[in-house]
Amino acid sequence: MTVSQELEKPQTWSRGRHYSPSEIDAQANEALRLKILGRRDIDIAEHLGISRPTVRSRIRHAIATTGEQSVAEYREIAKQRFEVAVQALAPGVANGDPESIRLWLDATAKYAKLVGAEAPVQAQVEVTMVTEQEKQLRDLLAQAERDEKVRESTLIEGEVVT
Repeated sequence: MTVSQELEKPQTWSRGRHYSPSEIDAQANEALRLKILGRRDIDIAEHLGISRPTVRSRIRHAIATTGEQSVAEYREIAKQRFEVAVQALAPGVANGDPESIRLWLDATAKYAKLVGAEAPVQAQVEVTMVTEQEKQLRDLLAQAERDEKVRESTLIEGEVVT
């Protein structure tokens, strides 16, 4: 099934409409394609004739069925489209055109979001739970090791006579 497959829209809208698996796949692929192009969920829903929650469900379905490799390819295509658009707006930005600046800022913000530049810094934290008894036992063992080292050391006492 291809992304450009023709969608079968229901002729009548009624609650409880059941879509065939091929209709669901077609909607999912089209929803993902439109989302990658930067369309809003509400616009995708209107285009496909489905609700916004269904759009989110279809996008999750498309990612699950097409796999991460295809999603990575779609992201790369979307990145290239943003780069072309930003370059096309550059002359207007350089001339101080307010509309070009607004569009440029919007496009660069979406591009940064797409590439994950605005993702929060990830930190890995490892937590080890220790009971009070284990802590006391570790402290006692450490003290015993220190005491053993003291006992093994040899002190030599002497007097220097000149």
